[in-house]
This record gives sequence, C-alpha cells and structure tokens, in this order.
Amino acid sequence: MTSLTCRMTVARIPLSFSVLLAYAAVAGAWSTFVVPHTEDVDDTPALMAAISDYTSDASIVFETNTTYNVWSPVTFPHLTNVEVVISGNLTYPTSIGAVQGHVAAAVSADQSLYHMHAKSDTKAVRTTPVHGTGD
Repeated sequence: MTSLTCRMTVARIPLSFSVLLAYAAVAGAWSTFVVPHTEDVDDTPALMAAISDYTSDASIVFETNTTYNVWSPVTFPHLTNVEVVISGNLTYPTSIGAVQGHVAAAVSADQSLYHMHAKSDTKAVRTTPVHGTGD
C-alpha cells in the first residue's frame, strides 16, 4: 500500500505542475486596474485617464468599502474580455440640472452618458447598491 501511495503522489506532481504552469501563463496575461479614489473629488477623470491601458484581458475593480464619486459621464472604450467589478459604492450627482447638462452634452456629441461599449465577452459585476449623492 505504501508503494502505491508513493506512485500516486509522484504521478500527481507532473499534473499539478503543468496545471500550475498553465495557470501562471493565463494569470500573467491578465491585468488588474483598481480605480483610484480621492475623498470629495470626482473619481471619473482618474478612471478615464487610465482605462485605455486596460481594454482587453483585464479586471477594472471598484474596491469594497470605498465610495467612488462618479460625478461626470463615463464612456468606456471598446472592451474585450474585461470584467468590471463593482464591489464598492458609486455615487452620482443629485443635482438634476447637472445631470441634464451632462446628458445634453452627451447627446450633442452623439455619445451615451454612463454607457459601456463592449463585446459579449465583457462582464460587469455589481456587488453593492448604487447611491445618488454628490453635486
């Protein structure tokens, strides 16, 4: 029985090692971007400045226990195999006039407010409620 156990353990090592190598290869090609947050400041410009580096094989993460200020329009570029993980809270403007101004500007520029252009292999994951606060 001992020799059989040893042979099974030895036989499992190459399999485990190859699985580990395959995982490492996939993990090495994947990027993760944690959206930065600054208290009492619109977080959208920081997101938009960095998003072009994470348009494929990536995760865009809104962290848990963080309340992000999305006070201006967000338009995602074309995304391929990207997961948007919203674990934190998102706040939006409460001023109707401010929202109307953003919508009017987006419509006149033929863009969509808070719109994601994505292929079907892009996932958006929402894990916490959305709150409407801000200016």
